[in-house]
Amino acid sequence: MIGLAVVVLFMWLLYGRLGFIADIALVIYGILTLALYKMIPVTLSLPGLAGFILSVGMAVDSNILIFERMKEEQRWASLCRLRWNLALAGLGQHQGRECMHPDHRLCAV
Repeated sequence: MIGLAVVVLFMWLLYGRLGFIADIALVIYGILTLALYKMIPVTLSLPGLAGFILSVGMAVDSNILIFERMKEEQRWASLCRLRWNLALAGLGQHQGRECMHPDHRLCAV
């Protein structure tokens, strides 16, 4: 329980409102999974409990990957927008600058 509380607090503090929504979804996921274990008589042995904890960890990991990618894309969009505005301010004088995205897409300015 302490580990889950630390993960929830971490996601809430680091990602704000979206992290809080992801925390709520994570708690609902855990409750639904345990309810399913009760409906289907599943004996929670040590490997079963480890699998449940692993599935919760994978859900947290996917949320973190998605949020970090969103942050990266927002930074990229603002950088590209800034360079585009600089290019327009220079009245079309191309200075040979281009912004390179990690996916190797070009945003020519």
